[in-house]
Amino acid sequence: MSSEWSDLSLLFRQTIDNSIKIACYVETMLELNKPIPEPVQPLDYKGNFVVRIEPVVHYKLDQQAKILGKSLNKVVTDAFNFYLDAKCTG
Repeated sequence: MSSEWSDLSLLFRQTIDNSIKIACYVETMLELNKPIPEPVQPLDYKGNFVVRIEPVVHYKLDQQAKILGKSLNKVVTDAFNFYLDAKCTG
């Protein structure tokens, strides 16, 4: 399979995944009788925020990052994505 085809296939799968996530979000908002907000573009966000967690959780995340050879930021981002994917498929 050519690189261009692989890239296109991945982009298609990501588009489908994003569509499913949006549909899941809208469905949840409707079930909770909450208004559906206007769409916001990812560029409207800086990509950082402060999260306060228990020191032991911070330690465990840092240890996991070292074991995996990843940054703490990457481990936390992966965990968030795993959670978000599970919420919309579970």
